[in-house]
Amino acid sequence: MTYRTLLAGLMLLPLQAVAATPQGVSISNGWFAMAPRTQVIGFFSISNAGSQPQLVTGWQSPGCRALHLEEAGGEGRSGGSSGLTVPARSRMAFVRGSYHLSCDGPNPAMRTGTTVPVTFSFRGGGTLTTPFEVRDVSAHPPGQPPAGGPPAGGG
Repeated sequence: MTYRTLLAGLMLLPLQAVAATPQGVSISNGWFAMAPRTQVIGFFSISNAGSQPQLVTGWQSPGCRALHLEEAGGEGRSGGSSGLTVPARSRMAFVRGSYHLSCDGPNPAMRTGTTVPVTFSFRGGGTLTTPFEVRDVSAHPPGQPPAGGPPAGGG
């Protein structure tokens, strides 16, 4: 090994550390609801067990031309504009009736019964990819109401 090779390798170490997935961040319960007329919306939970807040700067999936965060009944916002701050030591659930991911331009391969990856990008260049199951819009996981039902835990 030459001195130049060793030096080049050492210069790459900080770049690899910056691009690492944020420590303590996990995503669970990811799924897309496939609605009539190809409307596709995504629900998930994100946890940050770390001691620092984490900023999600974007979302992408090969199943969608574009993904953006949207409030139910409201306007969407791109993950690249203001992002999503996940506070330290917290869990955020994105369920029906609240914020969710909106899939613009779903590709033909996205259909009920399939699973597609969704990649969350973080400040500093790190990413975290997790599978989202594609379900019929009438489906709902435990703790979440069916379409048109009362809020989970409420009545």
